[in-house]
Amino acid sequence: MPTTTDLHNWTASLPAELIQRVQERSHPRRYRDGQALYLPGETGTGLFQLLQGCVRICNYTSDGREFVLSLLHPGDWLGDLSLLDGLPRGNHAIAQGQVSTRWLAKADFDLLCQHHAEIPRALNRMLAHRLRLAFSALEGASVLPLKQRLVRYIEYLALTEPGEQADRRLIRVNQEQLGLLLGAARPSVTKALKQLEREGWLQVCYGGVLLHEMPLSDGPLGALEL
Repeated sequence: MPTTTDLHNWTASLPAELIQRVQERSHPRRYRDGQALYLPGETGTGLFQLLQGCVRICNYTSDGREFVLSLLHPGDWLGDLSLLDGLPRGNHAIAQGQVSTRWLAKADFDLLCQHHAEIPRALNRMLAHRLRLAFSALEGASVLPLKQRLVRYIEYLALTEPGEQADRRLIRVNQEQLGLLLGAARPSVTKALKQLEREGWLQVCYGGVLLHEMPLSDGPLGALEL
């Protein structure tokens, strides 16, 4: 099964010496469970690379219901869009469990981009991949049944979260999170997962979903340059 590490990690494809320069200009920041790394409307003063824990990117409806846009894991960067377009933060970034990050200030980020053309190229590639995924999600929300939307999202998680074995991969997401990500009730998600389990694609287990193999979707995920 193919994997890619740069859907949320623009440093993954950089030379080792350039990665070291990024790390040297970064500073450690830690967050407790439920603490916000940033909130909508805030000015983007820097960006974060997740070192430990999980961060939930989400927003809330007017009546307080949460909808989750993404779950980020160690290696992923977040907060980059506000630094690139100069607009305020658009989402909540919430720590799930104890979270450790390295924080890169905007001034240092701008300086690195100015002196190293590899960084803007890596950012463009990452954002192009994420745009493909956004188009896929919009299409799926409009026309696909829940089971196929679930396949697409688990496939996306599998691409970005490789395991120790190529044919078996633990996807660290629970059924409640999948429901929030897909805008579906938990019983419906459970039913779809059980169907995929009966078909031999995965196994629901403690800590997430153990992926055996997935029927590669016919959407933009299959067209990513891995």
